[in-house]
Amino acid sequence: IVLGLAAFVFLIELVVLYRYYKNLFTDEGYLTFTLPVKEETILLSKTISGFLWYLITAVAVLILAGVGILFAIRCYGQDWGDVFTGIGQAIKMFNTETEGYGPLYLFEGILILIFGCTFNILLGYVSITIGSIIAKKNKLLAAIGIYFAMCILFSIFSNVVGAVGLFNMDFASNLEASKMIAVVLLLVILFFVAVSAIAYFVNVLLLKRKLNLA
Repeated sequence: IVLGLAAFVFLIELVVLYRYYKNLFTDEGYLTFTLPVKEETILLSKTISGFLWYLITAVAVLILAGVGILFAIRCYGQDWGDVFTGIGQAIKMFNTETEGYGPLYLFEGILILIFGCTFNILLGYVSITIGSIIAKKNKLLAAIGIYFAMCILFSIFSNVVGAVGLFNMDFASNLEASKMIAVVLLLVILFFVAVSAIAYFVNVLLLKRKLNLA
C-alpha cells in the first residue's frame, strides 16, 4: 500500500511537470506564447494548476493512509470507540508534552505542505525552462539533470546550515526545546518561500526570452 501511494504521488508529479513542458516547449508553446497573456500570468496559472493537483493528491494520500491505519488498528480487535478515544488522548498528550505548541506545529506543518508543494513545482518548472533553453536535443533529460543538481545544492546548503547551527549553541540554549522546534519549522517555511519566489521570477525572465521553443 505504501509503495502504491508513493508511486501514485510520483505519477501525478510527472504529469504536472510534463504538461508544463508540453504546453510551453513543444509545438503547443508557439500557440501558448501567441496568446495576449503575459508570461507572469502563464506561469502563475501553471503554478496554481500544478498546486491544485498536488493538493488533491496530498489530501487523497492522507485520507487513504489514515483509513488504512484505522482499519489496521481495528483488525487487532480494538473497538472504534476505543480507537478514537486513544487518538484523542494521544493528541492531548502531544499537546501537553510540547507545552501547548501542538496547534502551532500543526499550522506550521500545513504551511510547510503548501509552500513545499509550491517549491517543488517551481523548482521543476524552472529546471524544465533552463533545460529547454540550453539543450537543442534531449531537453527533458537536461531538465532532469538540472533539477537533481539543484536538489543536491539545496541539500548541501541545508547540511551546512544545520552544521553551523549545531556549533552555534548560544541561541539554541536560550530557547526551550518546544520553542526551538517552532523556530526550525518557521525557518523551513521561509526557505521554501524564498526559493520559490526566486525560482518564479527567474522563470519569468527566462520565459520572456522565448528561446529555442522547438
